[in-house]
Amino acid sequence: MGEKDLTLVHYSPKTYDYRSFYSGEPELDEWLAKYAGQSEKRMQTRTHLLIGPEPESRYIYGYIAIANFRLLPEETSLFFEKPATYDLSATRLVKLAVAEEYQGRGLGGALLVHAMQVSLEAAKLSGSAAMIVDALNEHVRSFYERYGFVRLEDDSLRLAMSMATIAKAF
Repeated sequence: MGEKDLTLVHYSPKTYDYRSFYSGEPELDEWLAKYAGQSEKRMQTRTHLLIGPEPESRYIYGYIAIANFRLLPEETSLFFEKPATYDLSATRLVKLAVAEEYQGRGLGGALLVHAMQVSLEAAKLSGSAAMIVDALNEHVRSFYERYGFVRLEDDSLRLAMSMATIAKAF
């Protein structure tokens, strides 16, 4: 199955097999199985699922979760020419995971690009200065850096990209 056969859909309770999702990262698997539904219901995040073309399949190939975020002025100096003097609205990529058996096939990048597009559209409606990601570890941090995200501090796993930079990409 090629990437073009996959579709992104919004989280839907009881429609997909959330508990069987396995990315190899217990924190990401547990969040999808136990907390994504609660987070959706409370309108704290929006979860997008990468699914296959078979209507009867409940398999999830990957997912992202995004939410609003507050960016502090001291966090803006590394990716804005002129640092902010007040808190800024941002969009946070809360989670990004790909099923372990499909890792290394470009699905993570496709999910990240989708998250950036969703963030840009949301910014047009309500304002958002940047997209923030919190990498699980240094390996994941390097994945985000390959896409142009910059660290908010030298040793940080928190990275950002200005919405202006995202807008230029689309």
